[in-house]
Amino acid sequence: MDTEFPGVIFKPQQANKLGWGPRRPSPSDHYQTLKSNVDVLNLIQLGLTLSDAVGNLPDLGSGQRFIW
Repeated sequence: MDTEFPGVIFKPQQANKLGWGPRRPSPSDHYQTLKSNVDVLNLIQLGLTLSDAVGNLPDLGSGQRFIW
């Protein structure tokens, strides 16, 4: 599954190029920033990939693989 959202509202604070200033966000901080953006933005695109039990993509009888 792949999702697309129309931009970013909340951005994490990061250290400046000299290495001092606000710290680099922890994985927990990064997750919270991502979740905050997902919670306030509308989903604009959803992509799905279908496969069989062993991961083969459908070929629709053509011998080629397709992703919609």
